[in-house]
Amino acid sequence: MDRGTCKQILSNCTKGETKRDECNRLCTCQNSSWSCCRERMEFTSMTVKERRRYIQTVLNTTTNPKFNNFLNATKEQFERDLPGLDLVSPLTFLFSQRQFLTKYEDFLQKIDCRVTVPYWDWSVVGQDPYRSDVWGGEDYQLGGDGVGQPSCVQTGRFRAKIYSFGHGMCVERNFSGTFPGPVEIARLLSLPADRFEDLELGLRINFDLSVRCLIGGTMCSHSAFYTPEFSLHAAFIDTLLRDWEGNNSLYQGDGPFQTAVYQLRNSSMIVSDS
Repeated sequence: MDRGTCKQILSNCTKGETKRDECNRLCTCQNSSWSCCRERMEFTSMTVKERRRYIQTVLNTTTNPKFNNFLNATKEQFERDLPGLDLVSPLTFLFSQRQFLTKYEDFLQKIDCRVTVPYWDWSVVGQDPYRSDVWGGEDYQLGGDGVGQPSCVQTGRFRAKIYSFGHGMCVERNFSGTFPGPVEIARLLSLPADRFEDLELGLRINFDLSVRCLIGGTMCSHSAFYTPEFSLHAAFIDTLLRDWEGNNSLYQGDGPFQTAVYQLRNSSMIVSDS
């Protein structure tokens, strides 16, 4: 489980006291007020009921014109500013993706405030990732590999003719290869703070881009945002970053981390829903 965005709520409480609010956020009393945090669960560890709720909420959210405008504008801006498949520039990649996930999650919570974006820890099945319970035709799975040309998904609730984006485009997949495993992840997360640029490169190219293009199809394109697996994958990359952040003193000096944060705050890469 990974902790996401937190919200301060002014209220009398006792320091150290905890509770769950109406949205199932974990609330902890700090300085006589509640700090309530969204929690992201690993997708395959969720109950079938929780996974169904998440998928239904995603599908319901796609009927919101503002949500589709958000995805469309994000895709258009990335295509214009970043013609390669990296989606975001090196120094802002990790934090732009975090901002995207928060905005994506905000839309989901307008439908059901109990729903957060889960992450898929693909490293535990890295040697055989397509046998994961993420994939399959049940209503709590994301569908299977693509079929035909184009290689549209034909199973599950995101199958062609049932789910589409843009001008009737289907989700395409072309499964291949193996993913990085726990050893590769542990090696990358052991990097010290003064090697942030190496961490960013590893997460952006070796973990993010490579896994997206092994799944193939839409995930290996500027339209990746429209696939149901993109948010789960991006949330896992963000979980790895949070793990690394927790082990490093990042907020001192003027190193690359501070440069990345500055560029993110001054970036227009993530658009609003207005």
